[in-house]
Amino acid sequence: MEMHPNSIAAFETLEQHLQEREKIVLDVFMRTGKPLHDRNVMWYLGEVDPNRVRPRITKLIEKRLLVECGKGVDKYSPYKGRTRICKWDPNYDFAAPLDHPPAAD
Repeated sequence: MEMHPNSIAAFETLEQHLQEREKIVLDVFMRTGKPLHDRNVMWYLGEVDPNRVRPRITKLIEKRLLVECGKGVDKYSPYKGRTRICKWDPNYDFAAPLDHPPAAD
């Protein structure tokens, strides 16, 4: 699916408001196009500490670029605690300001 030129321009403007680590984490979600645990993102980036990605995921959720879509046990993780699963929101309105409240369903 190709993005409209206005969406590309708005996305480039939005990227100016993201920290470098947030851009890297968002890129993982956009490239995979599937829901991921925080540990999945950690492994994609070659990190060994999930706390290197969790704060960025939280910030991206607050900015409505990611949505939390569930909780579950990561079957590949040696840790059996439940973690949240997030995905990139392809319906994000890139033209909306970051402090704009999300649209009501």
